[in-house]
Amino acid sequence: MTAAQATAYCSKLSWAYGEYVAGGMGDLTNDDDGTQADINARLAIAQCHEGQTGAAIPVLQQELRRNKVPVPPV
Repeated sequence: MTAAQATAYCSKLSWAYGEYVAGGMGDLTNDDDGTQADINARLAIAQCHEGQTGAAIPVLQQELRRNKVPVPPV
């Protein structure tokens, strides 16, 4: 995957997380109050914006799967 493709895919994952999980459709629980899962995803989204797609993509994929949201294809 090229850098441009990784950036586009990371953006797609970030959008899916924001739309389907953070928008209220997902269960954000990872600990008692759900904060750790939310923090991890928000950090990954910030990493996408900074171009750190290698670190961000696996986290966003994991959070989407954990919330039973289909992971977009590459």
